[in-house]
Amino acid sequence: MLIRLESDQIISYAIKKNPSSLPLCHRLSQGVALGWFHNERGNHYSIYYRTDQFLTDQASAMLEVFKLYLRDIIRPEAEELLGSHYLYISLVQSRGVEIIDRIKDYFPQFETATEMNQGYVQIKLSSKNRSIVDLAIYGYLLIGLLAAEEKDYYFDIQLIQKMIGLLNHLNAPYMARYLFKLKLLYARSDFEKLSALLGDDRIKFSYGDNYQTRVDWVRAKLKNNDDPLVDIGCGNGKFWSRLKSLHHYYGLDLNRDEIKIAKERSNNQPNVQFYTDYKSLWNDVKTLDKVTVLLIEVIEHMTMEEAKKLIQQIWKNELVLTMLISTPNRSFNQNYKLTDQFRHQEHCFELDRADLLKFIEELGLSGAAQIEHVGDEVGGEPSTWGIIVRRDQ
Repeated sequence: MLIRLESDQIISYAIKKNPSSLPLCHRLSQGVALGWFHNERGNHYSIYYRTDQFLTDQASAMLEVFKLYLRDIIRPEAEELLGSHYLYISLVQSRGVEIIDRIKDYFPQFETATEMNQGYVQIKLSSKNRSIVDLAIYGYLLIGLLAAEEKDYYFDIQLIQKMIGLLNHLNAPYMARYLFKLKLLYARSDFEKLSALLGDDRIKFSYGDNYQTRVDWVRAKLKNNDDPLVDIGCGNGKFWSRLKSLHHYYGLDLNRDEIKIAKERSNNQPNVQFYTDYKSLWNDVKTLDKVTVLLIEVIEHMTMEEAKKLIQQIWKNELVLTMLISTPNRSFNQNYKLTDQFRHQEHCFELDRADLLKFIEELGLSGAAQIEHVGDEVGGEPSTWGIIVRRDQ
């Protein structure tokens, strides 16, 4: 595998290698890295990684090369070397390369292109009027994501902290940091130690992906609540399985295939029941003293009027003491580079704060409803709205 750095500037003074001397040689864990200039002018530099064994974790080995690149080869004064720079990364396995397509839009200061060749990919990165160090850091972060995709590469806490520092160096936007959160801070213990570093004054992270943040929010709201749960729009039971609740649980979804999967997932547990018919569900529930209803990412799949009708119908039932509702915050969509689009094609509406307050008022629930922030926040805007509706007892 090969890393090649080219520039319209003379870069020899920025790299600890004289163009006319022998190649630099560094021994790494799985092979040897050789670094040399292609010409005496000193504007083309390559690092070749040689190993006697076939590497199944190409990106992991490349990550080790990049650590060498940034630590031992590029001098600090290279920060001042501005110009048109090009970084070519060859012989990277194609597995997981789609993550590059996900992240490149969030670093517009760099151009990113990939080219497939016999199951491998060559990555070409370029920048104009940026330092050569910035380009090398960007390449390092991309390779770090690819190594994380290989699953078997161990990122210790020091390496994760270093990569977060590099994200901060590039002033990375929310979505780039979000991807690193998912790939590197999947252990809660690591997240709790480093999430504050990953964020900044504007960006506050919650643990896990958007789905997990909703699970955690519901679990927190149920901490002192042992009411049976009625989950409207329960899908295939994934939310129930992630919730790990001991509550008696009634799940409803109109999709029979999804309910079939949910029943298989629950393994016929006696306190868990699933339905495809709204009337049958409430016929069984009406024998109870009280219930808590979940509407998690459900209402936006209906028209506004249908959503209002459903919520009013549920709240009219005096067995329902609490409703927990979550729905996307439209104002957060700009962090996904969405302007006029909804977050998902099947959404019929999404609400900003003003829309949500109006929605609650039109339901006649202003006195009973409390709005909470769920999930990550950017500039005080949460990714998801959480609405708690409680009945006076």
